[in-house]
Amino acid sequence: MKPLTLNDVTLGMLTWNSEYREWQGTARLTSTESVEVIISTGDDRSEPADALPEARSQWQTVVDTLPHVRDAAATFCVARYRKVEPSHSLPDEEIGGRLSVEGVTLQTGFLGEPTIMVHFKDGDLFGGHSVDVEMNTQGDVKDIALNG
Repeated sequence: MKPLTLNDVTLGMLTWNSEYREWQGTARLTSTESVEVIISTGDDRSEPADALPEARSQWQTVVDTLPHVRDAAATFCVARYRKVEPSHSLPDEEIGGRLSVEGVTLQTGFLGEPTIMVHFKDGDLFGGHSVDVEMNTQGDVKDIALNG
């Protein structure tokens, strides 16, 4: 059976993964940057397309708040780096400058409260981990964690 795919005007080319109940694809974040996007529904009763209107709104939140989210991730990394590597003296700007967006997970309301997760590559500050910034649909940062 051929996988379900669609080209969404906002979210780009998406492919439905029925095992994980999520859309997977690549979306344009800026005029020069595209990133992996996952739209997780987590609800076996919903139709795949039901998640897309909410996901489009969440994606716009990511685009609108990216500078704020990136600053929050950089502040987190500076504090963590200073704690883990107290003898190193990288400037704060260099620590923050190493971060790059590697992906975004949009969890639609089918799982409860909608959540947005922006995943940053750590620029090898912490051995190649991911810096994950969780926020709500209004763009308020709720948590930042180092994963991997």
